[in-house]
Amino acid sequence: MVADKTLTPAEVVDYLAVDVAGHTQKAWSSKRGLDGHQSVGRNVREARKKLKEPRDIIDTVFVDPDDVIEALRFNGRPPEKKNQRSAAIRISTPFENESGTMIFYTEEGNYDPPETNPKPIHINPRVFVDEQVINQPIRSDERARAKDVLDEPTEEEIDEFVDMSFEVWESEVRNRIKTEADINDSELQHGAPHMVEVLTSSET
Repeated sequence: MVADKTLTPAEVVDYLAVDVAGHTQKAWSSKRGLDGHQSVGRNVREARKKLKEPRDIIDTVFVDPDDVIEALRFNGRPPEKKNQRSAAIRISTPFENESGTMIFYTEEGNYDPPETNPKPIHINPRVFVDEQVINQPIRSDERARAKDVLDEPTEEEIDEFVDMSFEVWESEVRNRIKTEADINDSELQHGAPHMVEVLTSSET
C-alpha cells in the first residue's frame, strides 16, 4: 500500500486501524498515546483521498519535448485555422509511479466512455514549460517583422526568417522544460495540486 499508493506509514497505520479494523479515531488516538485525534483524522482523510484517486500514485512522468512543442504549435494556430480540436499531453491508464506521456488531440464533445475508470489525464502542454520562455511566434507577425527588418526581402527570405523565429522558440522550449510540474495545474484538470518529477526523453 505504501509503495503503490504513496501513502505514508502513519497514513497506512491509521487508515487500517480506523477504516479496516473499526476503531474510532478517538479510541485509536488513545491507543497511540496521542493527546487528540486530529492527526489520526488527518491521516485517515489523506489515505482515503489517495486510495480513491488513482492518479495520486504518479510520482514521475516522462515527457517528449517534441510532443510539447507540437502541442503548443497546434494550440497556437491563428484563429481562422482553429476548430474544436486542441492538443494535450496525455497520461494513459493504468497509472504507474513512473508514467509515460503522449500527445493527444482532443475534440469538443469527444469524451471517454462513462465506464472508463480511471479516465486518462489530459494536461495543457504549457504546464511543462517554464513561465520565462519567450513568446511563441505568430507566423503572420513574423512575416510582417521580416518585411520591416530585411531590405526588400524575397518570399524565400521571408520564409527563412519565419522558420528561424520558430527554431529559436523551439530551442528555448527544449531548454526550459520543467524538472517538476503540477499535473493538476491546467484548465483540463481539477483538484488539489499534484506535483510530479518531469524527465525528458533525453534523460531516460
